[in-house]
Amino acid sequence: MNAESTTDAEALAAFNAVRLRAKVAPYTSIRFEDILRERRIEFCMEYFNWWDMVTYYRWKPQTMTVYFNHSQHRAWEYREGDVIKNSNGTLSYRAVFPGTNNWYLFDSNGNVLWNDCLRTGEFDNSIVKTARQGYDYATLRDSILRSKGLDYQPISLSEENIFMPYPESDVIQNHYLKEDPQAYTFSK
Repeated sequence: MNAESTTDAEALAAFNAVRLRAKVAPYTSIRFEDILRERRIEFCMEYFNWWDMVTYYRWKPQTMTVYFNHSQHRAWEYREGDVIKNSNGTLSYRAVFPGTNNWYLFDSNGNVLWNDCLRTGEFDNSIVKTARQGYDYATLRDSILRSKGLDYQPISLSEENIFMPYPESDVIQNHYLKEDPQAYTFSK
């Protein structure tokens, strides 16, 4: 998967086996983003998704840092129309935060912040500005929340904090996680 995408028959067979089991259409080409999405769906209820994504972080740190900090919806409540499916299959979502104007975040011109673009009004979804045109969702969101006096401290993952401690439930079940790391000696 160092290429942008693949149509390799063996890779597609393995990837599509899961999709066919779920009775969804198979892919004819796959990208890293497709694999990441499918694995998130597969692991979402197994409490393994975070560790799987951190594994990808070791391979593609820049890609995963952007994904963690800008591509996930972390709102408190969904309302109808907050999430839309784009024609290319990706999802867009409105920035929704309690204590703000109608729950949605607006810029100074009354445009609504979405994760991937700035759109006009609350119900009109015409695109005003995209990321390629200089729209920076995270920076604008944080600026607006601070200007409203909200005590909002965004969590921004980086190389310094990506490798969090093991979850307490894992530590309780596996006593080896409480011990100090052991040095290894490799021999030929």
